[in-house]
Amino acid sequence: MRDGQRGRLLDDERGTATLAVGGGSTFPLLVGLVLGGPMLAALLGAAVRRERAADYVATAGAALIAVFALTGTTGFAPHWTVLGIVAMLAVVAGHWLSFRGDRASLVIVGCIYAAPVALAVALLATL
Repeated sequence: MRDGQRGRLLDDERGTATLAVGGGSTFPLLVGLVLGGPMLAALLGAAVRRERAADYVATAGAALIAVFALTGTTGFAPHWTVLGIVAMLAVVAGHWLSFRGDRASLVIVGCIYAAPVALAVALLATL
């Protein structure tokens, strides 16, 4: 924008990012961890255990579905929200325990499900 009297350019705030990670906001970082964390853990697990790579990628997909299901339950009444979150945690725990025969897979799947479980705990804490 130009100053009419002197012809100089004036500063304005157009084009500045309101949710920049460096600007002190942690929200984009948390969203990136919740959405990208399961797939990153699955890819690292696939690099470690190639024979279970398809299982890990499918588990990462299930973790993302769990994240979206958890965020969708917050629009319901509080008792239904709590019931939905507890049900989702039970499903995650059941799937995690299905890998209990192999300790390395148990740790990898635990890392994949860390983001949805953390989100569920945070949602329960805010109710």
